[in-house]
Formats: sequence, structure tokens, C-alpha cells
Amino acid sequence: MSASLPDVTTGSFLDRVLSGARFAASGVMFTLRHFRVLRWALVPMVVQALIFVGLVALGLMYVNDAAAALGPDPGHWYSFLGAVLEIALVVLLLVVGAVATLLIGGVVCDPFYDAISEATESILLARDVGEPFTVVGVLRGVLRELGATVLRLTLYLGVAIPLWILGLTGIGSIIAIPASLAWTWFFVAVEALSRSQARHKLPGGQRFSAVFQHKALALGFGAAGWLFAYIPLTAPFLIVGGTRLFLSLAAHDRVPSTLSLPDKARLKGA
Repeated sequence: MSASLPDVTTGSFLDRVLSGARFAASGVMFTLRHFRVLRWALVPMVVQALIFVGLVALGLMYVNDAAAALGPDPGHWYSFLGAVLEIALVVLLLVVGAVATLLIGGVVCDPFYDAISEATESILLARDVGEPFTVVGVLRGVLRELGATVLRLTLYLGVAIPLWILGLTGIGSIIAIPASLAWTWFFVAVEALSRSQARHKLPGGQRFSAVFQHKALALGFGAAGWLFAYIPLTAPFLIVGGTRLFLSLAAHDRVPSTLSLPDKARLKGA
């Protein structure tokens, strides 16, 4: 029997944040220990690295022009704000690039991410949970994730852009920077858990609410996942960690799922 998954919704706020971060990091060793998971992870690892490098390289081509267009004219005492703006644009590019990589990779690599999540759950439950491979099923999954990605990206940018603009006001950055980070971390957690939630028939609205109900866990998981996003090849690890976190919550009836009572008992180590 595999190691039991504890109820991570108890304890102090900090305890739950750290538990979320540990689940994100747990995907690394779990993937390396199980070839069944690792074999599905190799392709999206490469794809994710190429997407992130490409997006950042493309964005850097326009940073100077954007800073020149938006910043103050040279020769004034406040011209130093142009350099501040350029740094802010680079930071925004890295943050958006990391999130966009998760989003684009989630669509392009959807069949592989689904297979990674299914393999992880199958190992933990000691039974096969995968669906038969069909071209129609793959296309349906890609289209499903494309629609969900548009929704998630709209929601993310609807908050992230106003916060970024607030940060340009100077004093507003005191609020905007930590709020932007927290919002990005929540978003990373939503993205990583979405595969398991979709397999357990949770509609889009419930996927968001299920994550936001456990804010400390989402913050911890998302913060670790956000850092992982800057390391090439790590997206599959987050899918594995997100699957394990979802199953931990589902086993203790903290989120809706299709798990049977014997499945929950096994996950809890009973």
C-alpha cells in the first residue's frame, strides 16, 4: 500500500501553506520513482521549456520600446522612472510568461497531462482509472482545456492587469506587488489541480471555488509551483503534485469527487 494522504486542511494558516508547498514539491520524487508517470512526462517537459523561452525572448524584443513609449521623456529629474518602468515590464513579462506557459502547455500537452494525472491516481488507488485512448477523446480533451484556458486567462488578466497598473503609481506597489503574487499563486494552483477535477466531473465554476475554499493550501502550492515555473521541464511535476493534493482533499471529503468509500479508505491508509 502506498503512503497515506493526510488531512491537510487542519492546523495553523502557516502549517497549511507549508503543506501546499510540500505537495507541489512532492511531484518531483513521485515522478522519478514511477516510470509509468515519467514516460508520459518527458514530452511536456521539453514543450514547456520551449514555450517559456520563446515567450520571454519574444517579449524582451519589445520591452525597451514599451518602456520608451510609456515612460517619461529624458532630461527631467524624474527620468529615472523610465528605468523603474523597464524593470517592472521585465518582471511582468516573467510572471505572465510563466503563467502563459502553464496555460499554453495545458492545451498543447493536454493528452500527456491527462495521462500523467491518471497514472498518478492509478498508482495511489492501486487500480486503473484511465479511459481508453481514442482520437475523438484526445480532441475532446484539447477542446475542453482550450475553453477552460480562455476562461482562466480572462479571469487572471482581469485582476492582474489592474494590479500591475496600480503598481505603477508608486505607493500603490505596496499593495499591488503582494496582491499580484498571491493572485498568480492561486491561479497556478487552479491550473495544477484542474486535471483531477475534470476527471472527477467538477464543472469549471466548482473547480475555482474548490481551490479558493482552501486558500492557505492554494497559496503554498501556487507559490512553490510559481517558482517551479521558472525551471524548465517542471510542469509535469506540478500535475503530479496537484493530483496528490486533490486526492488528499477528496479522501477527507474536503472537495467533491467520484471516489468510492474504499478508495477514500485506501488513500487515508485505513
